Amino acid sequence: MDRRGAEADDRRVSPDHRNEPAGLEYARAQDRADPLARFRDEFHIPRRVDGREEVYLCGHSLGLMPKRAETYVLEELAIWKRRGVRGHFEPSRPWMPYHELLTKPSASLVGAEANEVAVIGSLTANLHLMMVSFYRPTVERHKVLIEDRAFPSDRYAVESQIRFHGWEPASSLLVVRPRTGEICLRREDLAETIEREGDAIALVLLPGSSITPARCSTWMRSLASATPEGAWSASIWPMPPETSRSPSTTRGAISRAGAVTNTQRRSGRGRRPVRA
Repeated sequence: MDRRGAEADDRRVSPDHRNEPAGLEYARAQDRADPLARFRDEFHIPRRVDGREEVYLCGHSLGLMPKRAETYVLEELAIWKRRGVRGHFEPSRPWMPYHELLTKPSASLVGAEANEVAVIGSLTANLHLMMVSFYRPTVERHKVLIEDRAFPSDRYAVESQIRFHGWEPASSLLVVRPRTGEICLRREDLAETIEREGDAIALVLLPGSSITPARCSTWMRSLASATPEGAWSASIWPMPPETSRSPSTTRGAISRAGAVTNTQRRSGRGRRPVRA
């Protein structure tokens, strides 16, 4: 690919980002202006064969290892070594209520109250637990809407839930894709799909990594306005490691979405909507 083609490819971004410049120089300028840049030194960065640092873009899957992580893990292993089962109750960070130590900082990451957050399990297991409650297919409404190229384990979880309820992904898995030549979903295309298929959709499952926090509220309002009354029973927005970039606006957006689903519930059409 020549330089001109590479530059064009750099600018092939979502229509929602059409006014934001892209490219290597823009990225470098952003790095230089980043007030949090100093924290880069707090992580181990993998190196290439030639010794140069890699450009690591997999934070949505497995982030870089914090340099302090090894110290913390060794501290817990030392407690296990010296105290055995008493480590559940005796240390300054007892294992038994360990999740309680994470509640307050986790709540601040996702923009929630401490009593609204629980740190449990893994993403895939949690998706199953949520779908057990929120995915209630009926003869008329049994489809699950997800985005194309969803994280594999997310898609496997959805397909297994569909089969568990006696349906087949071929008929019950609704996949929305970017337009030809584009790499990101357009909000209007997603809304059009929900409007067209709404009476058959039982669950909408979209990834937090695809929608920036600033646009979360806009997306929710847009999708809600395009959705027929009672069109879905639940909307799940998985937010794995990238929850750390979600400000308090997330909670406001979720609350507004909840108000919309309450309106749908009062309409009396379909299964009672719930909020995820």
